[in-house]
Amino acid sequence: MNGWPDQQRCWHYLKLLSLLSVQFLLIYGGANLLSAHRSDVHQIYFEWELAVPLLPSMVWIYASIVPLMLSPLLCLDISQQNYLAKQMALVMLIAGAVFLVFPGKVGYESVADLPRAIAAIRSIDLPYNVFPSLHVALSSIIMLHLYRTFDSRGRVFLAIWLVALIASVLFTHQHHIADVLGGLALAWLCYRLVPLERCR
Repeated sequence: MNGWPDQQRCWHYLKLLSLLSVQFLLIYGGANLLSAHRSDVHQIYFEWELAVPLLPSMVWIYASIVPLMLSPLLCLDISQQNYLAKQMALVMLIAGAVFLVFPGKVGYESVADLPRAIAAIRSIDLPYNVFPSLHVALSSIIMLHLYRTFDSRGRVFLAIWLVALIASVLFTHQHHIADVLGGLALAWLCYRLVPLERCR
């Protein structure tokens, strides 16, 4: 780990994160807006997945992507931040293309009286951008970078955190298993497509 960030590293990452946030809003929101007017919306899941219980308490793990997004401030230097930002941008571009070509929707039944925590994330997460899971893809690619800087105990912690994040997207009924696998595959693909030496 690189310790508490100096001002230059801090502002650099915050600028990158701001640009990525704008890209996310344009791609994620734009794809959903276009898909909302289409009839060819797909659902990919096993029937037994519909029996997965809705666990409102998992929202807190789901929301842990927020501190995860800020963790590169402490753990990555500027060149590593650039590397990560380019990969995250590519993740969103590819996911956005898939959302447009293959709009999807979860198969869980709508619940009229949702717990407040679940209703809160439903108001943010848009319904047609499910495959691949951007939540899983972005979490995974950040953790791949953190893995390079952590010791063995830190890596175990990251593995547990990632498993918990994946479980959270299932137990909050935001995604199905196919979406999770798609997110993991997308993260690995972009991690391999943008090698470190190109971002220095």
